[in-house]
Amino acid sequence: RQRARARLGRSSGRAGTMATQHASLKRLRPPLSGFIVDGFNFCEADVRHYLLTHAHSDHTCGLHASFDLGTVYCSSVTARVLRATIGLPEKRITTIDVGQSIEVEGVQITALDAGHCPGSLMFLLEHLATGHTALHTGDMRASQDVREAVCAALLRRGLLRLCHRCNHSPSPTTSAIAATAAATAAAETTDAAASPSPLAVDVLYLDTTYSSPRWRFPPQPDALRCLAAVTAAELRREPRTLFVVGSYQVGKEKAIAAVARAAGGRALLSERRALSLKLCGLWDAELHTVDAADPQVRVHVMPLSAGVEAHEAMGALLQRHGERYAAVVTFRPTGWAYSKSDEAGLPKPWVEGAGSTRMYGVPYSEHSSWEELQAFVAALRPRALVPTVNADTARDRERLQAAYAHAMDLAADKGRLDWHFRRGPPPPGGA
Repeated sequence: RQRARARLGRSSGRAGTMATQHASLKRLRPPLSGFIVDGFNFCEADVRHYLLTHAHSDHTCGLHASFDLGTVYCSSVTARVLRATIGLPEKRITTIDVGQSIEVEGVQITALDAGHCPGSLMFLLEHLATGHTALHTGDMRASQDVREAVCAALLRRGLLRLCHRCNHSPSPTTSAIAATAAATAAAETTDAAASPSPLAVDVLYLDTTYSSPRWRFPPQPDALRCLAAVTAAELRREPRTLFVVGSYQVGKEKAIAAVARAAGGRALLSERRALSLKLCGLWDAELHTVDAADPQVRVHVMPLSAGVEAHEAMGALLQRHGERYAAVVTFRPTGWAYSKSDEAGLPKPWVEGAGSTRMYGVPYSEHSSWEELQAFVAALRPRALVPTVNADTARDRERLQAAYAHAMDLAADKGRLDWHFRRGPPPPGGA
């Protein structure tokens, strides 16, 4: 109990980690400097194109209804949220959805699924005159499916590079995709010495939220099964249990659904959160309600909370609904709740009120784990990497970049002499 309390207390301080607000990270590097990504507080007079990866507040900050400095490019889901929540005029928005491409002033922009929250996108940009490429991940959960979709998009754009110098073997994922693409296109090469290398983008703007070997939390499906298992166990302990799921205005929808299904009832949402689900096309009348008197309510959806405040909130719920519920269990679905000690079984709760209020941290994350980040960078082989989270100072950025140097294509970086003396493949990610 004491270990669970200490861990959940520590993790609560990290829940507010946000995209770094720094001008140098928002405007793309030349020759793509006509674009700013998630940087409405850093608008420039000579920039008219603003890419928005998703609708979380640390990415939309600075965007308001009277914005008139250019065009905002985002997904259809994000566009609906922007129009409904901040009143951004439709004439200021150009929508681009997963798999679609548009050309803007000599730059091909392709939207890819970021696996983060409803409507979240990655942007692949190709400067058509020079062939320079950049991938901006926004916030990303780089599952294997997301990673393979990005590699496939690069291959479809003809961005697979042939390497005559290095002897690095392609990753299994890249090799399989390359083989499929080659067979489909009946591609041939006359240079017998050339062999497909891992993909290489010129600049990768990477979500580095969990960029540390400490954060080896499980894939989302495993975390969702954990939420369901804890819910079932708590109902066996006390059938009259109310569950609380911490959430944002956009995000954690899978966690809400997993708990509601396991509890055999509906999740109660605020009118604002219900509107968000409807805008995202995720409203399910079997799982969601705004009617507090609905007898099928087994789950409340509330802002993420932790520590003493969470137990105080649970105590208040018990006082208000004491005739209906005998216990309250709160879930904090976040990667910051990960603990290696929980890998052997279900997480341990922080218990108060003689067992009537219980809080679980479950490592359900909508950002990438350390292993997923390493695999993603290794698959793309970027020539330069720009961290976008926890990157406030130059020293922070250098530290984050160094974590991926072994997986990058640094042949063009003359300052990295270690590249020219390397033999054999790079070390595996996370070693």
